Amino acid sequence: DPFDLALGVAACNAHYNRLDLEASAGNGLESFGTKGGGTVVIGAFPGIADRLPGAKVIDRKPGPGQYPEQAAEWLLPAAESVIVTASTVANRSAPGLLRLARFGRVALVGPGAPLSPRLFSYGVEVLSGLVAKDVDGLARAVAEGAGAKDLKRYCRQATIRKGAA
Repeated sequence: DPFDLALGVAACNAHYNRLDLEASAGNGLESFGTKGGGTVVIGAFPGIADRLPGAKVIDRKPGPGQYPEQAAEWLLPAAESVIVTASTVANRSAPGLLRLARFGRVALVGPGAPLSPRLFSYGVEVLSGLVAKDVDGLARAVAEGAGAKDLKRYCRQATIRKGAA
């Protein structure tokens, strides 16, 4: 059930993406540098072509110069680094994508990324998501139907890396 799945991801985020979480700032899209040559990105993040020139972008609804989701089967095993949208957790495609990307460095990024160190045991090296800093403002924005871009003003970006303490 998609509602149950979304609720489960939200519960994970409420538990792990806490206000007291020690994490570095920074955008997870730049987890492995800004050269996109050997990078595959799952999800057409806004401005990705400028942030990671040369990266191969896979999306469910590919735009010009992007690849359809079926391309993951041959692009991911050969990738040096892989940036995976956190939406894959909610749509249940993350396990298969992580298996395909097992030979590269992997970052799971996006507003809904659960910042759980347990994900490191599945091959993820970097987790980058949001932590609420204005809980009341965030709740109000969600109730009003705000999109991810609108939610960011009530949050801080948080990034944790495997092996960092």
